[in-house]
Amino acid sequence: MEAIIWFLGSALFVDLIGYLLHRWAHRPSSPLHRAHMTHHVENYPARSFFSKSYRTSGSDSLVLWFAPFGILYVALVLLLGLPHPVAILLGGAATAVTSSIIHDLSDIKNSVVWRLPILKTMGRWHRIHHSKMNRNFGIILTFWDRIFRTSHPGSASRAKRRYQNR
Repeated sequence: MEAIIWFLGSALFVDLIGYLLHRWAHRPSSPLHRAHMTHHVENYPARSFFSKSYRTSGSDSLVLWFAPFGILYVALVLLLGLPHPVAILLGGAATAVTSSIIHDLSDIKNSVVWRLPILKTMGRWHRIHHSKMNRNFGIILTFWDRIFRTSHPGSASRAKRRYQNR
């Protein structure tokens, strides 16, 4: 039971870190800004968000930027000697992988994200973020946007109407 709590706590913590990094990537002073704006403006602008396949940012890929944070997380968990390190690392990895899948597949027409109800809701949330770039930074858990007051009011209902007709 204790390992499950550490797994869930790690998943929650990594999702918060993802929210904060995503929000930071939107600041012009951030070293992540150029890479993230390539994703927003060139690869997936609001007007042509959907594609038939994934549009890579090449050397501006955020995966290249986020990899050091993952390595740091693993190192900290191991160096701090936290209990249940496997559960902690699996919780963090599950969140990172799920977030990446939802983020990437929400851009692709007819992907699995648009077939599974819970993923569809997360994909809609992210789609709104591409039209309102200062809102909806969360990818898995949208309550971070509510806590930090960055959610777009009524975003879920507007997106639902928009995507029922796509």
